[in-house]
Amino acid sequence: MATVGLVLLAAVVGAARFASGARPADSLLLLYGAVAIVLIPLARSFRRGASLRDGVLTLVTVVALGGVLFRLFATG
Repeated sequence: MATVGLVLLAAVVGAARFASGARPADSLLLLYGAVAIVLIPLARSFRRGASLRDGVLTLVTVVALGGVLFRLFATG
């Protein structure tokens, strides 16, 4: 749940900054933001059925989300 909150906070802050005229130095950061938002429901969809394979897929998705979040804040 903390990861979802962090992604939503980053999305709200990013959208507010974008709306106020601040643009990222690299437009690739917009893609990172979109990927971070899309990964949340993707990870949740893997949890339906809750088999071991689904758990591994969720773990991989969460690690990918962590990498995206790190990249967002590192280059922010």
